[in-house]
Amino acid sequence: MSIADTDIRATAGRLALDATAGDVTLTGDATLAAPTFTRVFGDEQDPFRVSAPGGLIAVQAQNAITLGTGVTLNIGGGEDGVGRAGALSLEAGGDVNGFFDAAILAAAPEAGAALRLRQANSFDLGAFATSIGSAFTGGVDIETGAGNLDLASGQTLKAHDIRLVANDGAISIAGTLDAAGLGRAAIDAVLAADADNVSGGSIALFGNAGLTLASSARLDAHTEGYKITDERRAHGGDVTLGIGAQDASLEIDSGAVIDVGARRAGNRLVPQLRQGITFYTFVEADQGGTVNLRAPLVEQAGADSVNVAAAGQILGARSVRLEAVKRFDLQSIADSGAFAGITRNDDTITLDVRTDLDPTTLNGTRTPTGQVNFLGDNGPGTIVDFVQNFDISAATGLSGLDATGVFEAAPGVDLAYDGEITLASNWNLGLQQSISLASADRGEALVDNWQDPSLGRYFVQRGAEGELLRDYGTFLYRVGGDVRGAAPTINFLAGGDLNIRGSITDGFFNFRDQSDTAFRQVSLGGAPQPGAARVVDAAFTTTFDEDQGLVVAFGTTSVTQINPLAPYSMAANNAAATGNDPLESAEVFPLIDGVAPGSATLRLTAGALGGNDPASTRVTGDADLRIGFDSQYTYTRGAIGATRFSDNVAFVLDQNIPGATPLDSSVVSPRIGGPVCWRLTSPFPTTPRLA
Repeated sequence: MSIADTDIRATAGRLALDATAGDVTLTGDATLAAPTFTRVFGDEQDPFRVSAPGGLIAVQAQNAITLGTGVTLNIGGGEDGVGRAGALSLEAGGDVNGFFDAAILAAAPEAGAALRLRQANSFDLGAFATSIGSAFTGGVDIETGAGNLDLASGQTLKAHDIRLVANDGAISIAGTLDAAGLGRAAIDAVLAADADNVSGGSIALFGNAGLTLASSARLDAHTEGYKITDERRAHGGDVTLGIGAQDASLEIDSGAVIDVGARRAGNRLVPQLRQGITFYTFVEADQGGTVNLRAPLVEQAGADSVNVAAAGQILGARSVRLEAVKRFDLQSIADSGAFAGITRNDDTITLDVRTDLDPTTLNGTRTPTGQVNFLGDNGPGTIVDFVQNFDISAATGLSGLDATGVFEAAPGVDLAYDGEITLASNWNLGLQQSISLASADRGEALVDNWQDPSLGRYFVQRGAEGELLRDYGTFLYRVGGDVRGAAPTINFLAGGDLNIRGSITDGFFNFRDQSDTAFRQVSLGGAPQPGAARVVDAAFTTTFDEDQGLVVAFGTTSVTQINPLAPYSMAANNAAATGNDPLESAEVFPLIDGVAPGSATLRLTAGALGGNDPASTRVTGDADLRIGFDSQYTYTRGAIGATRFSDNVAFVLDQNIPGATPLDSSVVSPRIGGPVCWRLTSPFPTTPRLA
């Protein structure tokens, strides 16, 4: 694609050039413009100016992008120099040539422009910071395929969001990366509604061959906070540092500073005068930001390690986390045939937590079933084995992280494949592997003999949920198996499409499985035992009694049923979250000793580049991320007296009773009481929720 001496304009809009094969070349006086748009309303005595922000110029090429010396790219404040700047994206499979030669108009008084630049070779970060870089205060995202990214002492790159990635090189910062929130003077100069960048921004640095913060380096993402009269809570920004190669090192030298603090300490009351009365709004103290490090796990005899040496200062962080990453090559694992739950068919890896998943009993015993499931069973080489036995205590360079008092080391799991990945089942990361009833006081946590001693069922006493998680079980995806242990980061890295066909969940637990067949049977007034059916009117009413619970009156037949607690279910809390759709009644983890347990971090990347930043994608190619799937079912009326609501609630609607309302095909189910509703399950292929 070649454009010469041509002006292409999309004011405050989107202008995209995409060469799916070959180059994009702009020469002569070619101009691409998406500046702000301004309109003045009113008259000379009382003008009112309204502006739309600058748009997006996006240029993408399979090979190279070339910008001639007379070329102009305009995403700035327009002819009258007002408004907010737009964004410029230059992504090349080869190089971006002439970037410093073209005229790039990106200045705007209300908000700076954003830049995204990707190319195959090196980029002069220092030259950018001391020239055109000052215009891109909205965001800077630079990713190179080769060469290093260096910022020398005395040089400053300022933008609210900064991302630098060297996919085949190293990053060295001796200067300043400034992503701090607006200062108090800047806040006073703009309307409160326009103060979007009061909180700290983000800084992300990924050097595949290494990352160094020299002693003079300063990474600043702190916040000064909103005005004292503002009801909003500010927070410090987020700093992420990562390396990719196994022999690379991440070094934060003594003297280097990472500042994600919040300057305003303490809660405050903000007065508001309404109709002559002063009201006060409580605003929590501003919150510090986060610092996250990512490095390959160094496996060795005994405790493992990471090549991280952090001797610098970290200021004001509420969380400091080191993700020690183990990369699982899904192709080699699938081809080995050593595990269940992972198969390869042509260019697709399929993961299924259900396949040969070992069931466990309430007493903690496990029944081996077929092969070891790669995702859901605990065995050598599995994800569970890595997470539960995670230990990097051999790492000796973490003193600067430990000194913060909020440091946590956690396992990182890279599930990588160059082609398509499909997760074909649910994956429950918040499960308790087993309940050890042999040592549990059943009077405190679990009570047996649910409804009928012959059922051998248990229910969790209300108020004992935290005790159950803390004292009586082993968590599959927590370091040490303790609910308070570090939770993993799971990275799906698919070079092609990524298909998520089930639910991935963490931080929730099914204490009471309301989808349980026996529970629904009894609680909704059905037959007292599973497998039986009670003949009732189709017409019914419901009331709620404080002593008796749900009272259901079915026409000529009246049934009073005290609504019981739903029973505990091991199947509902296994790695595949099997059973009758148990996730619908899962509850958020309770506080454990007054502290909320952590949960796993999940990253889903389709078209993954496979470099040191798990979010990096290929410049070209067509990869999709799909979550969920479509399905259909048909509901038809059965014969009189034989229409059933499947197996979950064994009612037989007898429409021969005088006065009963006939059930036609347009009526699927009525709503019972408040939140309780009928559900259709088997024989339908899915379990849609009907109300």
